[in-house]
Amino acid sequence: MMGASHPKVNNMTKQTNIGWRDYFTMNAWFFGLGFLWNSLHRFIFPAILPILVGVSLQASALSALTTAGLLIAIIVQPISGALSDRSLSRFGRRRPMMVWWTLASMALLAAIAFAPNFAILFVLYCLLQGASNMAHGPAQGLIPDLVPKAQHGAASGVKSFIDNFTLIMAGLFTGNVLLSLSPDLYASARIALLVIAATLFFFLSITVLTTHETPLTRDGLPQESLRASVLNSLSVIGNIREIWQENRAFAWLLVVRLMFLSGIQIVANYMQFYFKDIVLVDDPNAAQRAPQLMGQLLIIVALMLVIVSVPAGLLSDRIGRRAVSVGGTLIGMVAALLLLFVRNTPLLQIAGFALTDLMAVGLLLGIGAGAFFAVNWAWATDLAAHDQAGRYLGISNLATAGAGVLAALGGPLIDWGNAQTMGLGYNIVFVVGALWLGVTLLLLPLVRDARETLRLAPQ
Repeated sequence: MMGASHPKVNNMTKQTNIGWRDYFTMNAWFFGLGFLWNSLHRFIFPAILPILVGVSLQASALSALTTAGLLIAIIVQPISGALSDRSLSRFGRRRPMMVWWTLASMALLAAIAFAPNFAILFVLYCLLQGASNMAHGPAQGLIPDLVPKAQHGAASGVKSFIDNFTLIMAGLFTGNVLLSLSPDLYASARIALLVIAATLFFFLSITVLTTHETPLTRDGLPQESLRASVLNSLSVIGNIREIWQENRAFAWLLVVRLMFLSGIQIVANYMQFYFKDIVLVDDPNAAQRAPQLMGQLLIIVALMLVIVSVPAGLLSDRIGRRAVSVGGTLIGMVAALLLLFVRNTPLLQIAGFALTDLMAVGLLLGIGAGAFFAVNWAWATDLAAHDQAGRYLGISNLATAGAGVLAALGGPLIDWGNAQTMGLGYNIVFVVGALWLGVTLLLLPLVRDARETLRLAPQ
């Protein structure tokens, strides 16, 4: 999901007694949001799309959904953020929109649970993306509104932790519990969607009831018009051109991020289909077991993302951003290629626990991605113009959005390849992912690394 970029009003009264409890409560809504999208994209849609459209079109259908959702997020989030910047509600700028649009999202989740065909599912999904992003834009304004600037890092760190934690929870509960409640996979998916709606409401309640906003007055309205604010946020081509002219090193870093994310996502997005059609091909319960395998893989990857991030960042301070990025990318390439041979085969037993080739690949994916992402963000802060850091880092979301579009090409590739020979489509996508990671390696030398300059300078 892309981050909204909207003006911050300087006369908002910030709380001075913000503590760790407040960091978690004001960000609690993001747990419900992350649980929603990780469950939907990683588990529920891969489980029900083969039922709705057939195996021959399952990957293309998932690509169509995710691409449409991404485009809606790009358009809606800046608009919702700009609208909330100008809200004069006595309950605050952000929370009223969060409440109404989250309730709309819950109703749409219930409707999706009973969608009779793909066409209706597609329409409902697009409406859900619209409603969710109408709440998401305002929610991102809580930290800059309420937290003193010196504490932004801590509050944002808690949000990042929650985002990663939702990956683990989706793997544990949606993949391994909710989708196993009934032999009828569609019935289990319906239950999962209703549980997700309830979870979203629970965490919305925490944020709304424990977070207190100071209502905006007319004197505090942004000077920029709503139309100008929205147009500036949506000016993708203009932003890219300006960054390329102003800061070439930062522009190359965005290209590097685009290629790495594309390589990882095109491999990960269709994994549950791969488990069902190839790894578990001889299992009569493959459709039910595939979400469980996906859940196990996602948990391992998420844990490694959390474990590796801090050590990778510290190491990059000593040896440079490029060196750690190269290492993470190489590990990711190896993992993508190893997926060609994964069959969930036990490799060794440790105290009754069986380490499989799937888990080993998950460890490698988590280590590679964790190292790259931790260092990439630090690198971006190194290269961003100091007087425009917020703008530069916000524009970095363009790489995330572009990666989602490139990864969506995997769906048609899989369906076309599998129509020739079952399994060929997955092999093509794994190789393409590895090639995009290889392009990342080729582009890394084009990004200036100030850490290397400092390390090599005479003492």
